[in-house]
Amino acid sequence: MKKGYATVVVLSFCGMSVEMVASRIMAPFFGTSLFVWACIIGVVLGFGSLGSLLGGQIADRCENENKAIGNIVLSATICIILIAVLKNLLLLLFSFGGITLAFIVSILLFAPISCVLCMATPIIIKKAVNAGGDSRSPLEVMLA
Repeated sequence: MKKGYATVVVLSFCGMSVEMVASRIMAPFFGTSLFVWACIIGVVLGFGSLGSLLGGQIADRCENENKAIGNIVLSATICIILIAVLKNLLLLLFSFGGITLAFIVSILLFAPISCVLCMATPIIIKKAVNAGGDSRSPLEVMLA
């Protein structure tokens, strides 16, 4: 189960990295104002919550947690590649607007990766709870 804990740590680190990278990607087109940061943080937190919800539903239905987590990591990799490929096109198309377009670009670029990165935690928690064997709660260990 130590591998599961490490996976949660790495995916959580990647989720925080998305916020930092998002600000650097959007800065040349929208600046670094408080409104741009609010768009980025709102999208990352909102779609991260959606990812946790979807991950919980997947955890309830899946038979093979390892395969589900592998699919999530693969999906995250694909999302990162798509961000690298699509960012310039989307930013050029939408950079002529204000805060509303900054919010739209934030959703288009960073919502999928935020959602996917948060899907794994509920699956790993379910796997840890089913495995048992530790006197501490798996949720307590992973989210502490």
